Amino acid sequence: MNINIKERIEDNIRNNPFVSHLGITLIEVKEGYIKAEMPLRSEEKQYSGTVHGGVLASIADTIAGYAAYTVTDKEAGLLTTDLDIKFLRSGWGDKLVAIGRSVKSGRRMQFGECEVYCNNKLMCKASGSFLVIEPKK
Repeated sequence: MNINIKERIEDNIRNNPFVSHLGITLIEVKEGYIKAEMPLRSEEKQYSGTVHGGVLASIADTIAGYAAYTVTDKEAGLLTTDLDIKFLRSGWGDKLVAIGRSVKSGRRMQFGECEVYCNNKLMCKASGSFLVIEPKK
């Protein structure tokens, strides 16, 4: 893993309008692993105050992708090709904690997974496939 991977991911977060909007903070980054937090705002909750499923899917996709990115060539990028998510419970709280892992690293495809927690309770589990995008030469 490139020693500057955390800085590269933080730069990617700042320069991606949607991901930047999520307010994700990286807590721990190492090869094949990411732990991150995301504050919850009122507009990210259902009428009952529970976290919206789209918000859970967004952070799960993002963190699974960044976990896969930690084992991807530094010149390449990744695009999600599919995301499978299982919603396990409703949750109320002020922040989400997401833990992403690289499952299988390939030359053309990466596979990752993510668990999202709220108040130390597992909210959802996701797995995704990510296409490796080579830089234009």
